[in-house]
Amino acid sequence: MVHRKEGRFKLNQIATLRALSMTPVPVMETCILDISGSGMRLRSELPLTCGLAVEVEVNDRVSRGTVCSCEAKLDSYELGVAVTERGRTLEQRKQGRFNVNDVATIRELGQETRIPIDVSIVDISKDGMRLRSKLPVACGAPIEIKVRDTVVLGSVHRRVPSLDYYEIAVLIHAISPALTVKESQETAATTA
Repeated sequence: MVHRKEGRFKLNQIATLRALSMTPVPVMETCILDISGSGMRLRSELPLTCGLAVEVEVNDRVSRGTVCSCEAKLDSYELGVAVTERGRTLEQRKQGRFNVNDVATIRELGQETRIPIDVSIVDISKDGMRLRSKLPVACGAPIEIKVRDTVVLGSVHRRVPSLDYYEIAVLIHAISPALTVKESQETAATTA
């Protein structure tokens, strides 16, 4: 029997994990199994090395810590994380957000066989946007968002499932006017 210093709270919530001491910083979706004042236990599809510095984000709160255990299970891994910095909120934004009620399509870059996914834009700021989608998009995935006459390049920062949609937070990397079909063909011809 394991004796703990403090109580643990069962969660079973989706969380985004970033391995901070790796370059590029991989982003993966995990599930919080339980949490206490000094640590948490996560379920992951991939193993992580003990001693790896990580950042765990759930419900707009970010905690930092170190992987202290990694145990293989039937179809996943259970990670123990010793928390060193607890729960600063993401709502301390650098820029204001503007509510938007518009539609767009997104496509994962590098996934040529994937068809565009229809999404609705909830809000937008200088550096990011929040979308709602009926289909999931992988955390960390580079994406292209087309809205009216604009193309936005970005990456999925967070994905939170809800009852009938996924809420997707996107970090914006670049914004440009959409190319017309003719311009797109000309660009493709010159780069071929």
